[in-house]
Amino acid sequence: MKEEISKFEKSRKKNWMELNRELFGVLQLGLGFFFIFAAFNSQAFIVLAIIRNLSSAGELAPNDGYYSKGILYFTFMFSNLLAPPVISRLGSKWAMVIGASSYMFYLLCFLDLKTWIYFTASALNGIGAAILWTANGVFLVEISKKENLGRNSSVMWTVMQTSLLAGASMLALFLGDSDLKSVYRLVYTVFSVVAGAGVLTLALLPRKRSWYEHTDVSREPTENSLLGAEAGNDSVKITPPSIAQVFVSTFKLAVSKKMRTLLVVFFFLGIESTFSHGIYPASVAATGQFADRETILPYLVFAFGTGVVISGLILTRKKSALGNKWVVLLGTILMIAGYLFSYLILPAEAALGKTEKLAMIAPNKFLFLIPPFLLGLGDSCWQTQVVTLVGGVWRDKDSAPAFACFKFFQAGAACFAYVLGAHFLLHYILAFIILLIITSTISFFLVHNWAFKEGTQASEEK
Repeated sequence: MKEEISKFEKSRKKNWMELNRELFGVLQLGLGFFFIFAAFNSQAFIVLAIIRNLSSAGELAPNDGYYSKGILYFTFMFSNLLAPPVISRLGSKWAMVIGASSYMFYLLCFLDLKTWIYFTASALNGIGAAILWTANGVFLVEISKKENLGRNSSVMWTVMQTSLLAGASMLALFLGDSDLKSVYRLVYTVFSVVAGAGVLTLALLPRKRSWYEHTDVSREPTENSLLGAEAGNDSVKITPPSIAQVFVSTFKLAVSKKMRTLLVVFFFLGIESTFSHGIYPASVAATGQFADRETILPYLVFAFGTGVVISGLILTRKKSALGNKWVVLLGTILMIAGYLFSYLILPAEAALGKTEKLAMIAPNKFLFLIPPFLLGLGDSCWQTQVVTLVGGVWRDKDSAPAFACFKFFQAGAACFAYVLGAHFLLHYILAFIILLIITSTISFFLVHNWAFKEGTQASEEK
């Protein structure tokens, strides 16, 4: 009896240590992304307005901000096909370090802003982003037990998105009573240093084999996922596949039934991110009837970040291997409300440039903060559940091709959205996004139900 109690205590302590190591890795991962995106995502809310201001001096064209983002996401899209081989050779940790460095280079280019430097930095950032985000998904799957993947995804996402609150505070401090044109170099200098801290944090992540190996009975060896695994070992050691194998598996995955169904979901996530971080704040800054259109920008970042953090904190309590479809439905309702509110308070011409025309409701600082808050709440619902679904469905295969497909189509959508924003009235853009989110919700429900039934059948057969 005493021996059984002793074994139980040892097992409990071992599981607790494994959980602490796993959670520590997730928190450090989130902290690295916190620094990088405190800089990058916060500046994304002001960069289009900055480029428009600089265009008045002839340094850049008014729509160069849109075209730069289009270049970034175009290279991001196709670089996702190269990301799995890079990750298989370097490992997910060092792939993230290389990818994160491209964000720092992009921010540094604003210290001596020229068109060719700006576009080149955007292209390199797109390549780095593909590597960073695909490696991030792989790293999360590698260090997480199956039942903890949903929680870990929410924890990492929430820690990262609190960066928007820090970024908003810095922007509010820098802007004060100043205009964007006079302080943008100072803003980007500080943001470059902050992004550098993020790169260093990722570089200091503990090595996977020394920290995260644990017996995970929920992971069943398969021919695709455990090439080279040693029989009888309580930890899985994977021999990296060749570049040719990774390309073949990525393309096979892209045409599978589940992945084809999820394409519209990935496309929507690219469009909604572009609207929240780019088109909406640029439209607010272009509303001539609103006197505080530039000084309100940091508060838009703060409102969006607050929504993301609140939603993320709630979702960290949820454990799921495939994501929660009802969380996605809630996110859909919140985001549609945000889009409809944007329609009421912004003039249709604001997406194209500065306008003196009025929207259906007169401009008001408080009203402008409501859409980003609702979109932040909904964005966290969607992002965390999609990452969990992709990681859960393709966990027992190679997760890198799955996340590469995810980011490929998300990036392609973002590229399309920035071109859309430069040429279409705001109301047409909003109508398109609402139609897309409804279709995406249906697609998510379908794949979630298919995966759940397959999991149930597999359990019954055992």
